[in-house]
Amino acid sequence: MNESNTWKWVGIISMMLLVSVLCCLLGLCWGSMMGFLVGQSLSEPSYSWPQDEYEMPYGEEPYFPEESWRPWLGVYFQMTSEGALITNVVLDSPAERAGLQVDDVIVEFDGQQVTEEQPLDIIVGEYYPGDAVTLIALRDGSEREFDVTLGVFPGSELLPDPEYFEVPPFDEG
Repeated sequence: MNESNTWKWVGIISMMLLVSVLCCLLGLCWGSMMGFLVGQSLSEPSYSWPQDEYEMPYGEEPYFPEESWRPWLGVYFQMTSEGALITNVVLDSPAERAGLQVDDVIVEFDGQQVTEEQPLDIIVGEYYPGDAVTLIALRDGSEREFDVTLGVFPGSELLPDPEYFEVPPFDEG
């Protein structure tokens, strides 16, 4: 009986040591991985460079894509089989100034048919702010024509002018 108890204790102690070693190894691996991931998420790439050592890819001036100055009609809509059903008109928007109303259905935008395959937002995105366009919309079952001058999408005026923007100095503090 005594020898049997000894082997039980040897087995229990061996299992405890094995579990302890496995826990240490798993903790080491898990801690290393978490440290790496946290370090990666907290680090920021450095965007400072000596100006004379860097050549701009598009010439001497920094490249700033024109897409940031997006055209804006000023309506919320839902595509239907007929066209773009206006669900909301933004106050003081180009659409409101042109006379578009909720429940109008835009069926044509500057000669292009508005369909589910070619929705209104995609068509508007092909134009520039300031472009004058003609819309045809259904109101109470009849077609009406609206002349609209597209505006600048709100918020894009907060972006730097595409002609010029300044890179702020690097702050080491």
